[in-house]
Amino acid sequence: MKYFVKIGERELELELVREGQSLFAVLGDRRFEVEHADVDRLGQSMLRVGPDAYAVSMEEEGERYRVSIAGEGFTVECDDERERAARALSGEKSSGGGLVESIMPGIVRALLVAEGDVVAPDTTLLILEAMKMQNEIKAGASGVVSKIHVAVGAAIGAGAKLVEIKPPEA
Repeated sequence: MKYFVKIGERELELELVREGQSLFAVLGDRRFEVEHADVDRLGQSMLRVGPDAYAVSMEEEGERYRVSIAGEGFTVECDDERERAARALSGEKSSGGGLVESIMPGIVRALLVAEGDVVAPDTTLLILEAMKMQNEIKAGASGVVSKIHVAVGAAIGAGAKLVEIKPPEA
């Protein structure tokens, strides 16, 4: 599973891979065997990265975590690839019409617009079922629906064209 981790202003892509009984963290072109164990179920844990072991303390602060390792504190935000994809599906904004594409595979469950419809930002265009979740795919900008590329019941892949929106006439 891939994770997108933000520590301060630095963003990292981390992948955790299980091979048999071992767990590996892949960060760029570096690969580390890792082990994690709860110490007290109150946010204290042990983290082993390769031969090195660390005492780690974590406190949840809303959607962020306050992490302390060997007395040094960090504010950390973390999304896994499914959370990131679902967030993007739920209405990421764009500027002025354009092509709406799927960022993940799924099944079109409902079309809520027709060609020629005028839409505003955040207008729900269709419902896409992905990962057993119903996701509202929304317009990122105002415009006119010029082309619908999918039908209800269609199984689509990541990157599939869904709806085209022309910018409104000036």
